[in-house]
Amino acid sequence: MSKNIVTINCDKSLQDDLESTSIKSKGLFIDWIPTSSNDAKKAENIIIQTEVIETSIKKNIKTILFDRYQSITNKETQWFQKHRNIVLCEPSIITRTGFTYLPFWVKIKSLNEINLNNETRDITFLHYGKISSKIKSLEKYYKSYKTLFGDATLAYSSESENQIDIAEKNLDYMERTNKNYKDAQYTIALGSERDYKTGYLDPFIFKALENNCVPFIPDEHRFYHALPIIKPNTIEWYNKQYDFCYIGLICYFYQCIEKYYPEMIIQNVIKQIDKLLEQ
Repeated sequence: MSKNIVTINCDKSLQDDLESTSIKSKGLFIDWIPTSSNDAKKAENIIIQTEVIETSIKKNIKTILFDRYQSITNKETQWFQKHRNIVLCEPSIITRTGFTYLPFWVKIKSLNEINLNNETRDITFLHYGKISSKIKSLEKYYKSYKTLFGDATLAYSSESENQIDIAEKNLDYMERTNKNYKDAQYTIALGSERDYKTGYLDPFIFKALENNCVPFIPDEHRFYHALPIIKPNTIEWYNKQYDFCYIGLICYFYQCIEKYYPEMIIQNVIKQIDKLLEQ
C-alpha cells in the first residue's frame, strides 16, 4: 500500500496502483463493509473497520469512507458528519446529502491484454448480486430473452439475500448457481429504479470485464448511454454469437470508458482520492 495512504478492505488493484503512484496527501481510505452484514467471513473485518475509524477520529486522521453498496444509514451519516476528518464518498452520480461522488475504478486493458478463453461457457447471461429490487428489470430483459430462446441458460447468484424470499419472486426462467463470471458469456448491469435515477452503476460489471464476461448497460441507465447499451428488442442478436465477438465487445467497452468516462480509470480515481485527502 502507499506509504502515505493506508487502505482498509480494498482490492489489490487499488492497493498496487497507490503503491506505485506519487501521493502528496496522507490519510486512510476505507472501502466500507456494511455493518449490517450477516456474513461471518466479514465479521472480523467489520470489527477492524470500526476500530480503525475510532482511532482516526481520536487522532484526527483524514479518512475517506467509500460507501460501495450505499449501505451507510442516515443515522450513521449524521454521526460521521460531526467529525471533520471524515469524508463520505459513494459511486452515485446524484449523491445523497453529505456524500461526494467517487466512481468505481477500473484498469483499462488494451486488445493485447485481453486473454483468450480456455474453456466454453455454459451460462448465456448471469445476474450476480441483489435480486429483490431488480425484479422488473430481470423480467424485462432476462425473461423476455428466455422466451425467445428456450435453450439459453440464464442464471443468478445472490449470496446476500434470503433464498426463501428470492424463491417467492417466481424466477422460474433462471437457474440459481454458485458459478461466477468466468463461466458466463454476458451480463447486464441491471439496477433498481433508484439506481437508474441516481446513476448508481452495478460494481460487478468491472469484475465481469476482468473475467471476459461481456457487460451491457440497460437502456434505463440514462447516465451511461455512452457505454454499450442493450434493449429488449436487440438482445436476441447476441444469442450464440459470444465466441465470435467477445474480444471485440470487451475491448470496445474499455474504449468507451476511456473516451467518455475517464473519471473511472483507476489512475484518475487515485488523483481524486489524493485531492479529497488534501482538503
